[in-house]
Amino acid sequence: MKADALFAGFLFFCLSTSALASMQKGLDAYSQGLYQQAFSLFQKEAAKGNAQAEYYIGLQYEEGKGVSKDAIKAFENISAAAQQRLVLAQYRLGFFYENGVGTAVNLAKAAEFYKVAAEQGLPAAQSRYALMLGEGRGVEKDEASAVDFIQRAADSGDAEALNILGVGYIEGRGVDRDAAKGFRFLKLAAEKGDTLAQRNLAKSLADGKGVERDEREAFKWYEKSAAGNDPVGQLALGQAYEYGAGVEQDYKSALAWYRRSASADYAPAQYKIGYFSIVGKGVATDYTEARYWLGLAATQGLAVAQADLASLFESGRGGAVDNAAAAKWYRLAAAQNMPRAQYQLARMLKEGRGVERNYAEALLYFRALPAERIAYAENELGNMYKHGYGVPQDYPKAMDWYWKAAEQDDAAAFANLSLIYGKGLGVSKNSVISYALMKCASSINPDSKVYKDAIRKVVEEMDPGKTIDGDRLSHEVCRSKSVAIGNYLK
Repeated sequence: MKADALFAGFLFFCLSTSALASMQKGLDAYSQGLYQQAFSLFQKEAAKGNAQAEYYIGLQYEEGKGVSKDAIKAFENISAAAQQRLVLAQYRLGFFYENGVGTAVNLAKAAEFYKVAAEQGLPAAQSRYALMLGEGRGVEKDEASAVDFIQRAADSGDAEALNILGVGYIEGRGVDRDAAKGFRFLKLAAEKGDTLAQRNLAKSLADGKGVERDEREAFKWYEKSAAGNDPVGQLALGQAYEYGAGVEQDYKSALAWYRRSASADYAPAQYKIGYFSIVGKGVATDYTEARYWLGLAATQGLAVAQADLASLFESGRGGAVDNAAAAKWYRLAAAQNMPRAQYQLARMLKEGRGVERNYAEALLYFRALPAERIAYAENELGNMYKHGYGVPQDYPKAMDWYWKAAEQDDAAAFANLSLIYGKGLGVSKNSVISYALMKCASSINPDSKVYKDAIRKVVEEMDPGKTIDGDRLSHEVCRSKSVAIGNYLK
């Protein structure tokens, strides 16, 4: 382990010469990969109360080296070593409590053991304790003390601490923002081989934070992070290939790195594979494959994956149509305030597809969307008021919502306004205005046969020669929207 190499001196504290010799045999066997032999030697020393032996037995149980993995036994042995004040064991016990290894998560205990080890000068413990202080996890938040501990660890050259300090200066966490200084700390950590620092350094280069923007140099550091099996770095490298950032665009290479990242069960990478399978990037379009990968990411709570998976279920791409499943996944994505999912769920609630029809709930979602200025949601709200779905029928309000959507060049909204004027719903019937509005809808969506047929129908009902007025008005309406109608009616 990295900690073993950096802090070997701690492991031999207070051991007799004979104990050192016996332990050394175990350590030699361990370093040579002779884990069963090492385990046997460590057991003999542990029986004599050797804390260092207890510590290594705990590591072997934790990692499954020479023995079957057993988190509970790992915790028991590390605890025994920590009780004898072995600093690395105290640090490791803090890690166990923080992450629930062999015991229940207990952040207060984690902070306690990190602090004990940190105060003895162990850089890794100083870094972890600093993070807990900075975030107020398991201990009262104290950014000043957090900076002090992380600075101590960084002064000793600890890569994790240098990375944390670098990010702190770039983002102004606990220290005055100084991106250039932060970049220097990140580079020191990255050059020591810290994969997280390599990724953060690459991002700083890509964003131009603390240094001149350099996508090619960023790509090199993303490569290093990815080679160190950092799934986030692998995703970032895949994105560099996908978008041609610092390297020639290459969808197949992008997909290969997304697969590497996804092998660590990283949801954003799983989503990317699903997305590539839908659009046919780096691979032939395969909706069945897309359902699989999007399902993995969606199950982990990634909203965009949930929405895309719902779309596949709704459309029947990659399998049977399943409106109930579509509604389920739209709802989960909508709960994360994803506008597209909120809109689609509202539609399904309005239509009673996959869920019980519920106009009131549909209205809630539709009303939440106009703040985002989503035209198709505003058009749907117009429909709700026009037909009286969940609200009293109100043509003026329907028109208000249709115009909001039309202001964003929504073809359906123009068509609905055309029908309002064509039938005289809440306004005086006016075939010229109806014609002009439908012409706008058709100009936005020229491939729509529905709009073309509607134009012909309006022409049949118009007085001869009025189409010239309609064409002139249509030009103005498409450009000035409701203002043109107001001017025409004056």
